[in-house]
Amino acid sequence: MNTQRNLDALRAAHRVCELLCVADNKTSVFNVEPVLNKEDFTNRVLQKMSEQGECASYMDSIISVCNDLQIEPEESKAYMSEALKNNLFSEAQAANLLQSKMTTNQLF
Repeated sequence: MNTQRNLDALRAAHRVCELLCVADNKTSVFNVEPVLNKEDFTNRVLQKMSEQGECASYMDSIISVCNDLQIEPEESKAYMSEALKNNLFSEAQAANLLQSKMTTNQLF
């Protein structure tokens, strides 16, 4: 019985390490993606836009990045830079997707 508990505890500790350890290719076998920040998210969106070419839109690129990262689009506003928010707002306004007097602050 004690052996089983010890084995379960060891498996749990191993799983925690898998989730929390940052990989150092020389000393660790665990690979964990770094924490996402505004700069990373914005760069990924801009990269998607450059891949899509002339028909690229901020809305489509943001959705695509969210899908790649497996996050909900609603969560993405925490990762958007002010410039990205402003560009998205302008794009939505140009497409008549917003109420006429809505501001960037109301949107985000």
